[in-house]
Amino acid sequence: MFSNRNFLSSLNYFSFFFAPFFFPLLTMIFGYEEIKLHGKRALISHLIPIATFVFMVITYGIIHLLSTQLKVIDVPNSTIQGSSMILLALITIGVAIWNIKQGIKQCKKI
Repeated sequence: MFSNRNFLSSLNYFSFFFAPFFFPLLTMIFGYEEIKLHGKRALISHLIPIATFVFMVITYGIIHLLSTQLKVIDVPNSTIQGSSMILLALITIGVAIWNIKQGIKQCKKI
């Protein structure tokens, strides 16, 4: 039997690819309790790469300030940028895989 609730719960996770914040927020506001739970989980998972990016930008800014102005740290900027980009890519891929897994899990309940 087809269930709209499970389908909407599944779309919360798949929205990582087409409407990362908009769709989970809509389902959290207008959905049933079961859908709100999945909307909240999906929204948190969508925020993880953004929070990581903001943290990396702040960290890079501090390191850049310490290395150029104060001459405290002598680390090449390309090393910091490269490792930060690799870490961000790995976190984003991991979150995408988790969202796909959770979306398929909800689709199987349909």
